[in-house]
Amino acid sequence: MSEVIVIGAGPAGLRTAALVADAGHTVTVLEATGRIGGRVGSRRVGEYQLDTGFQLVNPGYPALRDALDIAALDLRPFAAGVFVRTARGRRIVADPAREPQLAFRTLRSGLLSPREIPRLLALIGRVPSIDKPFGEWLDEHRIMGPLRHAVIEPFAAGLVAQDAATASTQYLLWLFKLFVSATPSVPAGGMQSVAEALAASARASGARIRLDTEVVGIERLGSGVRVRTDEETHEAGAVVLAAGLTTDLGLAVPPVRTLGVTTWWFGAEVPPQRQGLLALDGRAPVGIVNTAAEITAAAPEYAPAGRHLVAANTPIRRGAGGGDPQESEVRRAIADLYGVSTQRWELLAVDVWEDALPTSGVGVTDRREPVVDGPVFVAGDRYRTSSLNGALESGAAAARRVNYHLASGRSLRS
Repeated sequence: MSEVIVIGAGPAGLRTAALVADAGHTVTVLEATGRIGGRVGSRRVGEYQLDTGFQLVNPGYPALRDALDIAALDLRPFAAGVFVRTARGRRIVADPAREPQLAFRTLRSGLLSPREIPRLLALIGRVPSIDKPFGEWLDEHRIMGPLRHAVIEPFAAGLVAQDAATASTQYLLWLFKLFVSATPSVPAGGMQSVAEALAASARASGARIRLDTEVVGIERLGSGVRVRTDEETHEAGAVVLAAGLTTDLGLAVPPVRTLGVTTWWFGAEVPPQRQGLLALDGRAPVGIVNTAAEITAAAPEYAPAGRHLVAANTPIRRGAGGGDPQESEVRRAIADLYGVSTQRWELLAVDVWEDALPTSGVGVTDRREPVVDGPVFVAGDRYRTSSLNGALESGAAAARRVNYHLASGRSLRS
């Protein structure tokens, strides 16, 4: 048995800790902040429950199903469709199998092509073996109509927080396939309940979790490693860095490009859209708010009785002209998106995440954790796909490498 230090109590770190502890090793998780979960979390603001940015759980994520009992998360699914602001008005596109009451409005939307729909459905089920930019893939398969420009590309852009045309086709088609088979949801207890469930799994396996403990350095110590915090040092057989998208601690791991997102949280007396669908801006160019959702349409528990919680995402524009828009601009953009007044909405919070997600360009599904040095390992969604599934998948991969290293004294490189 060896001692292992895991730095970071986000999903990747907690999954690593659970699997390494399962193998019989002593595991301590060191978390710099006062809460577990990393970028996955929630908190109370007055009588509202706000997640750490607008986040969804897809119950079809394979790594999530491996890690947790999905039923225990008490998920609240959203309606299977979107509400789209187009240049010609506001339209609804929904899955007629899961939302039959919206089938007529979907057919009347003017966004569907009888030729494209069967071809697109057949293609979603076939993830190509060679990756390419999503825009090129759409061109090659002659997906050129209004459904592409008003729905597919805006929806995909919302998933990966970048221009859909530049994103990985393999990753997006894999996500679309999951959306067809499973409905994105939020836990009744907020996203923090996902983090708490992962922490409970790690503790049940024997791992210890220490909060408010910031690691300031890592150094080799013979065949082991020394981890320094502000107040003490730990000597271990291995260490796993699973903290943040840009955390390095002198390990010189390959940097990753990140994307920024701001989520604006509002409380409203009246729901902005009766069907409770995810709202997209399907115009070109996209407005200030690219996606918005009434969270309480799926999970009334997020707001006090008689109130409705709305989340709106605005991308952070870096470089010239970058930064967040003003509140008044966001209110006008949401009003235009939904076709309602937002003057009486209560601004509850603004979550600014400069490093919200790693980019999802071509080749993202082939990303793997770099081999650092002997007993030092890394984990996180920056080494896989920009998702909860990617973080958990990376944590499991890191655990396999640690367990192999401790058993054999060698590094497992795949």
